[in-house]
Amino acid sequence: MKKYLLAIPVIALMAIGIYSFDKKEADANPSVFQVTQTAVATTTVTYMSAGTATTTITHDSLQNRFATDGAALMIQLKASSTATTLKWKYEFSQDGIDWFQDNQELTTNATTTVQVRDSKEFSWVFASSTPNNGGTGSDFGLKLVNVPTPARYTRAVFYLPVGSTKGSLWAQIVAKKQI
Repeated sequence: MKKYLLAIPVIALMAIGIYSFDKKEADANPSVFQVTQTAVATTTVTYMSAGTATTTITHDSLQNRFATDGAALMIQLKASSTATTLKWKYEFSQDGIDWFQDNQELTTNATTTVQVRDSKEFSWVFASSTPNNGGTGSDFGLKLVNVPTPARYTRAVFYLPVGSTKGSLWAQIVAKKQI
């Protein structure tokens, strides 16, 4: 009888131990933000000229050893006057050498999808007189856009097209990842 009474607490402890190790759900790692930016913001404004200059910001998804879950591009644009047009496109690379442009489809609802030779491009027309632009002054505009991160490296190539007025750019890629 004493053997059985001694075995009951041992069996109970074993059952508790087995139950505590039998986890059905996964624990998520904490998320962190990783920042890549064009330059440190200063009070000195350097304007890009339309049709003659580009600037690029590159993000390495494996910086700090962990791949990026998602990213956003924060853009601050200072217009020199009205009708400043900022354009940008995303490019992707696995080695940082060969860059692949984001594809643009012409017909998304057709049975045959037509691919174009140009890459997908984004455009933002901003004027210093734009009301409620969210900027720090009347001639600053702020915009946040999602960035695809299908490869190790992602870069955004910015430029002002011919016909645009001058503009100054500050950009930052903020990546979200788990550690």
